[in-house]
Amino acid sequence: MPGREPIPPQDGTESELPILPATVAAAHLSSCATGLARATTAANAPHGIGEVGALAEVIRSLVQGQRQLACTLANLADRVAAGEANGSLAAAPRSELSALTEILTAASNAAGHTADALAETSPALDVLLESVGSDTRLT
Repeated sequence: MPGREPIPPQDGTESELPILPATVAAAHLSSCATGLARATTAANAPHGIGEVGALAEVIRSLVQGQRQLACTLANLADRVAAGEANGSLAAAPRSELSALTEILTAASNAAGHTADALAETSPALDVLLESVGSDTRLT
Protein backbone atom coordinates (compact mmCIF):
# COMPACT_ATOMS: atom_id res chain seq x y z
CA MET A 1 0.00 0.00 0.00
CA PRO A 2 1.47 3.43 -0.91
CA GLY A 3 2.84 5.43 1.97
CA ARG A 4 2.58 2.57 4.49
CA GLU A 5 6.19 2.89 5.67
CA PRO A 6 6.51 5.30 8.62
CA ILE A 7 9.53 7.53 9.05
CA PRO A 8 12.02 5.62 11.25
CA PRO A 9 12.53 6.80 14.85
CA GLN A 10 15.29 9.34 15.34
CA ASP A 11 17.09 7.40 18.08
CA GLY A 12 17.48 4.16 16.11
CA THR A 13 15.10 2.11 18.26
CA GLU A 14 12.46 -0.18 16.77
CA SER A 15 9.64 2.07 17.96
CA GLU A 16 9.09 5.26 19.89
CA LEU A 17 6.20 6.29 22.06
CA PRO A 18 4.15 9.10 20.55
CA ILE A 19 5.13 12.57 21.69
CA LEU A 20 1.50 13.74 21.82
CA PRO A 21 -1.81 11.91 22.22
CA ALA A 22 -3.32 11.17 18.80
CA THR A 23 -6.20 13.61 19.30
CA VAL A 24 -3.80 16.43 20.16
CA ALA A 25 -1.50 15.58 17.24
CA ALA A 26 -4.47 15.53 14.83
CA ALA A 27 -5.68 18.93 16.07
CA HIS A 28 -2.13 20.28 15.71
CA LEU A 29 -1.94 18.88 12.17
CA SER A 30 -5.19 20.60 11.27
CA SER A 31 -3.99 23.89 12.73
CA CYS A 32 -0.64 23.64 10.96
CA ALA A 33 -2.32 22.81 7.64
CA THR A 34 -4.53 25.88 8.01
CA GLY A 35 -1.49 28.05 8.71
CA LEU A 36 0.40 26.57 5.79
CA ALA A 37 -2.52 27.16 3.42
CA ARG A 38 -2.64 30.81 4.50
CA ALA A 39 1.15 31.24 4.36
CA THR A 40 1.40 29.95 0.80
CA THR A 41 -0.83 32.60 -0.77
CA ALA A 42 0.83 35.36 -2.79
CA ALA A 43 -0.59 37.95 -0.40
CA ASN A 44 1.34 36.39 2.50
CA ALA A 45 4.64 35.89 0.65
CA PRO A 46 6.69 38.00 3.07
CA HIS A 47 5.56 35.78 5.96
CA GLY A 48 5.30 32.46 4.15
CA ILE A 49 6.96 31.37 0.95
CA GLY A 50 8.87 34.32 -0.38
CA GLU A 51 11.82 32.54 -2.00
CA VAL A 52 12.35 29.57 -4.30
CA GLY A 53 14.34 27.78 -1.58
CA ALA A 54 11.39 27.98 0.81
CA LEU A 55 9.10 26.64 -1.92
CA ALA A 56 11.35 23.60 -2.39
CA GLU A 57 11.66 23.03 1.36
CA VAL A 58 7.88 23.15 1.85
CA ILE A 59 7.21 20.74 -1.02
CA ARG A 60 9.81 18.27 0.28
CA SER A 61 8.29 18.46 3.77
CA LEU A 62 4.83 17.88 2.30
CA VAL A 63 6.06 14.67 0.66
CA GLN A 64 7.10 13.26 4.04
CA GLY A 65 3.95 14.56 5.71
CA GLN A 66 1.73 12.91 3.10
CA ARG A 67 3.57 9.61 3.55
CA GLN A 68 2.96 9.76 7.29
CA LEU A 69 -0.68 10.73 6.75
CA ALA A 70 -1.10 7.70 4.48
CA CYS A 71 0.42 5.49 7.17
CA THR A 72 -1.84 7.03 9.84
CA LEU A 73 -4.98 6.43 7.77
CA ALA A 74 -3.96 2.83 7.10
CA ASN A 75 -3.35 2.32 10.81
CA LEU A 76 -6.82 3.71 11.58
CA ALA A 77 -8.37 1.34 9.03
CA ASP A 78 -6.51 -1.54 10.67
CA ARG A 79 -7.79 -0.51 14.12
CA VAL A 80 -11.42 -0.41 12.94
CA ALA A 81 -11.06 -3.75 11.16
CA ALA A 82 -9.48 -5.28 14.29
CA GLY A 83 -12.30 -3.90 16.45
CA GLU A 84 -14.82 -5.49 14.11
CA ALA A 85 -12.95 -8.82 14.12
CA ASN A 86 -12.39 -9.07 17.89
CA GLY A 87 -15.87 -7.90 18.82
CA SER A 88 -14.92 -4.70 20.65
CA LEU A 89 -17.05 -2.75 18.13
CA ALA A 90 -19.85 -5.33 18.06
CA ALA A 91 -22.49 -2.74 19.01
CA ALA A 92 -21.92 -0.89 15.73
CA PRO A 93 -23.59 -2.10 12.51
CA ARG A 94 -21.20 -4.37 10.62
CA SER A 95 -21.96 -2.60 7.32
CA GLU A 96 -20.89 0.76 8.80
CA LEU A 97 -17.66 -0.70 10.17
CA SER A 98 -16.86 -2.22 6.79
CA ALA A 99 -17.64 1.07 5.05
CA LEU A 100 -15.46 3.01 7.50
CA THR A 101 -12.57 0.59 7.00
CA GLU A 102 -12.94 0.83 3.22
CA ILE A 103 -13.06 4.64 3.27
CA LEU A 104 -9.99 4.92 5.53
CA THR A 105 -8.10 2.49 3.29
CA ALA A 106 -9.06 4.47 0.18
CA ALA A 107 -7.99 7.72 1.88
CA SER A 108 -4.68 6.10 2.84
CA ASN A 109 -4.10 5.04 -0.76
CA ALA A 110 -4.98 8.54 -2.00
CA ALA A 111 -2.59 10.18 0.47
CA GLY A 112 0.14 7.76 -0.62
CA HIS A 113 -0.48 8.61 -4.27
CA THR A 114 -0.37 12.32 -3.42
CA ALA A 115 3.01 11.80 -1.74
CA ASP A 116 4.26 9.95 -4.81
CA ALA A 117 3.03 12.74 -7.10
CA LEU A 118 4.66 15.42 -4.94
CA ALA A 119 7.92 13.43 -4.92
CA GLU A 120 7.93 13.67 -8.72
CA THR A 121 8.59 17.42 -8.35
CA SER A 122 12.11 16.77 -7.06
CA PRO A 123 13.96 16.90 -10.42
CA ALA A 124 12.09 20.04 -11.47
CA LEU A 125 12.77 21.68 -8.11
CA ASP A 126 16.46 20.84 -8.46
CA VAL A 127 16.58 22.46 -11.91
CA LEU A 128 14.67 25.49 -10.63
CA LEU A 129 17.07 25.92 -7.71
CA GLU A 130 20.10 25.55 -9.99
CA SER A 131 18.65 27.95 -12.57
CA VAL A 132 17.54 30.83 -10.37
CA GLY A 133 19.03 30.15 -6.93
CA SER A 134 17.30 29.53 -3.62
CA ASP A 135 17.18 33.22 -2.67
CA THR A 136 15.19 34.30 -5.73
CA ARG A 137 11.98 35.99 -4.63
CA LEU A 138 8.64 34.66 -5.76
CA THR A 139 6.12 37.30 -6.79
